[in-house]
Amino acid sequence: MERISELVNAEGIQELPLNQVYLLIEHACRVDQLSFKVWSILFTACAVLAATTRLLIRYLRERTLFLEDYLILFATICLICETGLVYSFIKTMYLIDATTLRLPVLGHLARAKEGSPAHGLFTDFLKTGPQVMNAYLTFGWFAVFAVKASFLALFYKMLRNVSKNLMTWFWITVTLTAMSAIIVVLEDFIICPQFGAGPAQCFVKNGYTFSISSGVVVQSLDIITDLMIVSIPILLLRLSHLHLQHKLRLSLVLCLSTTCILLSIGRLAGGISHNVFSKHQFSLTWVSFMLHCEAAVAVMAGSVPALHALFTSHHQRNRPRMVLSMGEDETIKEKAIRVLGRRRVDEEAETGLAVPGLVHERVRVVSITRWRQSFGSIMPRRTPSNRSRRLTASHHRRNDSTDSGMIHPGIAYHNFRREEKDREKKNSERRAIRVTFETTVSSHSASEKSLDIAEASSPSGTVVSAPNSPKLNKNFLMPPMPEPAMSSRGMDLFVDEQFGRIHAGLHM
Repeated sequence: MERISELVNAEGIQELPLNQVYLLIEHACRVDQLSFKVWSILFTACAVLAATTRLLIRYLRERTLFLEDYLILFATICLICETGLVYSFIKTMYLIDATTLRLPVLGHLARAKEGSPAHGLFTDFLKTGPQVMNAYLTFGWFAVFAVKASFLALFYKMLRNVSKNLMTWFWITVTLTAMSAIIVVLEDFIICPQFGAGPAQCFVKNGYTFSISSGVVVQSLDIITDLMIVSIPILLLRLSHLHLQHKLRLSLVLCLSTTCILLSIGRLAGGISHNVFSKHQFSLTWVSFMLHCEAAVAVMAGSVPALHALFTSHHQRNRPRMVLSMGEDETIKEKAIRVLGRRRVDEEAETGLAVPGLVHERVRVVSITRWRQSFGSIMPRRTPSNRSRRLTASHHRRNDSTDSGMIHPGIAYHNFRREEKDREKKNSERRAIRVTFETTVSSHSASEKSLDIAEASSPSGTVVSAPNSPKLNKNFLMPPMPEPAMSSRGMDLFVDEQFGRIHAGLHM
């Protein structure tokens, strides 16, 4: 405090109005307080939305979560906690930067009288402990390194049984990343290890700097580990035989942590400033803002590969349907339909099933699914024995010994139609009731309870045989007949309802 008082009195700083002091505090960093609040909430919302979408899609598709999913979930929880702590510490953060980096603000607060608003701000600056600052910085680094671990867990599935050297490099990266995470998390306690000591006391103890050397080490470790993680998919793609365009697309998806590298470089380059004692130190506000942005971007980058894999699999499943529905492929469909139409005309002429006026109608209603199933039959088929032989419209050539294993869709369709017509014809014959002739027969046994059809004869002498006569209904009970006065009777026969009905009776 004595050195601060000497500095303020020696410079002879001009008094500033209180509102101007507040304005300097709000703009103590490259990002003002309002922008800090807006961007922090916006980045957090986007990251939470991306992570939630990834986890929901993975669970709905796989009905389980993998290690990389749990790491993304942990990173998202840490990011939410870090956002809440940062939001509550923004005013104190800007007060610390304004006091340590802007001499007019420090002079105004140091010379403020007791009971004044400026003196209250200076008292808050001296009494503020590092607990909240260490807490949100720790949660921020937890989120960043959890996403790095998620990428490593994803790459491990790709590297198994691929290359021994690449697997060795992978384990080196895992080891260095774990060691860096421990160092980076403990760096906040290294800056100000005394719990309860205010930022100003740590500021004085460290030679009026906020640990510039440890800050550079932390940012460098973050950048180095990101570069090592990015190198893994690049080396893996070098071993693959994919096209260059496909390699570039995959590398962009898998190497999204390069965005975190750019943010780390920006945090390192823009965070170093000159304090009131003309020494280099890190701006607490800038470091906190860039760390929050890096954590949010890391969560979004860790969610993109899973979403990209889902989109790719969905696109592959729907690719034939999408291609057939596009206007640029109309020429291919028209050509295929014309070929199918000509082939069907030839086949109907061979089998005798051609119907005049029906060919064009069938061509117009050819469905896309049937075209897709029959598309392979459009191209000429070749055999190893005779490569120059074409597939003609001849029925004999399609069904010879060389093509005995092939089933032509047109011939199969006409065979099916022929069998279907035969079945319909047989069914119609069974349902039909045909009446050949009607006659009146006379029998000497007409007075008996049961009629012997075999004895019946027509007046012309024609004998009506039992096999050609319909059977009597078993449920039909002939009433007792009186003794006839004549030996001839008229009889009507009937059959079961299954075959139709004919009224039956005896006539005197």
